[in-house]
This record gives sequence, structure tokens and C-alpha cells, in this order.
Amino acid sequence: MGKNIPGPDAALDNNAVAPDYARRLAGPMGVDAFNRQIREQRYTQLANQFSDTERTWLCSTHALAKLLMPQCSALDSIDIYSQAYLVRLTDMLHKSDRLAVDLVQEQLIRGATIRFRNLGKQIPSSQIFAAAVGSVFHGQTTINAYLTPGGQNGFPPHFDNTDVFVIQIIGSKHWTLFEHYSHRMALPLGDVAWDPEKYQPDDSGTSLVMTPGDVLYIPRGGMHTAGCTEDFSLHLTVSLESEPMLDRLQLLMREWANHNLTARQRVPEDRQQTKDQLVHLAADFFNWLQLQGNHDNSVQPEPISQQQMVDKFNGILTSLAQTVPKPKG
Repeated sequence: MGKNIPGPDAALDNNAVAPDYARRLAGPMGVDAFNRQIREQRYTQLANQFSDTERTWLCSTHALAKLLMPQCSALDSIDIYSQAYLVRLTDMLHKSDRLAVDLVQEQLIRGATIRFRNLGKQIPSSQIFAAAVGSVFHGQTTINAYLTPGGQNGFPPHFDNTDVFVIQIIGSKHWTLFEHYSHRMALPLGDVAWDPEKYQPDDSGTSLVMTPGDVLYIPRGGMHTAGCTEDFSLHLTVSLESEPMLDRLQLLMREWANHNLTARQRVPEDRQQTKDQLVHLAADFFNWLQLQGNHDNSVQPEPISQQQMVDKFNGILTSLAQTVPKPKG
């Protein structure tokens, strides 16, 4: 086991490596091809992307040990997952006069997984790497570390509301990826709450093993679970929160609403009036949007008619109108 544990003496002190390491998450195809062919579409595993020394720079047991020092602010960002319960380390410390490192050791012996959240705020190299990943892939990044004893399972099947890159640092881990599960929604938005009763795997999934230096990409909404092989495991998750088109559309609609009085008025009490106004507003917004993209003022785009907008959105607007509260009295 010892030969797989990068030591602190091997750590790189060179900020220039971070952009290269970030690009390696896309593999040999490169970032552009990855964005076109893989991202938000399917899982992919990349073998041997990082050497021992490079993994040390990303994260090491030496760096994590420093986070367990007494009075360290990082203690608030450490969780214990054991027997299907997730507990903050600080809550356990408040009930004990023991050192954090002793509690963590005890929990690991009992088979618990230790999660170190948001390493970008705790470890300088993680901060640099998170910034590089965000720049390369155009999103907000958060890096967590998971330490799990050999032969133990981590979190049960679940999905994340962000894209995730998994980097195996130490040991190996068995992963199961589920393409199909109940009530599956491709690319769930950030406000979709996890419900273990609602979302259940429909099949046995696809299995793979991650070894040191491997990278696994899991698209947003991809259900997965993981467990250790015979050795203990340390892996990183690099969560990538990208801007969905909905957010950009909402920004544009707010800009358009600054020039449209009706869009800024309250919703009418009458359902039919609400529906009619939504049809007019949708057509007006669509035409405004076309004009914003027309850089040649001599060529005017053909405006969409009200009837065309009704044909496109009538079903959606009918559903929306049904949600409008009925007037009291």
C-alpha cells in the first residue's frame, strides 16, 4: 500500500501545471472534442492521467492531515458518513474532548467514509487547480476529497446536480454507473432535490474500477455509487457547475422586460387574460431577441406572428395558466 501513497517531498510548487492538469480531465481528445462528444452526454473513464508526483500536487494525505489540526477552520468542512448517516465532525467534537485526528481514526476503523469539503478554500494547490478547471471548462468548481477504508462502500446510489470529474489519488475503488433509474431527468437543474425513495436504479448498472491516476467523468444527473476494493481509497471529486441556457434566457428576459411595461406588471386575476397576455409577451420577446442578434440593421428578421407563437406555446401556456391561483371571493 505504501508505494501508492504520494509523499509531501514529491509535491510540485509550480502554478503553471494547473492549466495542464485541468485539460487532462478531458483526456487525449482535448477539451473542445470533449465538450462536443462527451460533456453532458455520457460517462467516460480515462486511465493513467496523473502520475504519483502529480497526484501529490493535487491532494495528499499530508495535506489532509493538516486540516485535522486543533482549532483549524477546515474542521467545519469535514463530514463522517457511517451506516447511512452523515454527521459533521465538529458536531462529534462538541460532544467529546478528543482530538479530531483520533475521532477520524476511530471512524475509519469502524468503516466510515471521511469527506473533506471545498478543498479550494483549505489547500493552496486545490485552490489553484479549481480556478484552472473553472477557466478551462467555463464553470464554477468545488473540490472534495473522500477517504474510505478498504472493503467499505461509500454513499449509496445517487446523482449530483453538477458535472463531476473523479480523480483517484490513492488505492482503488469500484464504481457502478446507472444509465437508467426511476423518474430520471437528464441534466437536472440545481434546485432538483435528491429523493432516495423517488430515484431508484432500474438495473444493475455498469461496473468499472478506478486505480491511481484514473479520471472518471460523470455528467450531471448520472446516478452512481462506489465502494473500496481491498485497499483504502482516497479520491477527489471536482464538481463543475456550468451556466444552463435557462439562466442566460432569464437574464435576457430581464433585459427585455426593462423595455416592456406589460412584462413588469402584476399577473391578472383572470386566467384567460393571463394566457392572452403571455402569448403577446412571448411573441414580443421572441422578436426582440431576433433583433438583438441582427447586427446588420439593413436586414430585418421576419417577425413571428401571434398565431405562430400560439401554435408553439399553447400547450405550455395552458399548463401555466392552470397554475395561476384563483381569485378569492
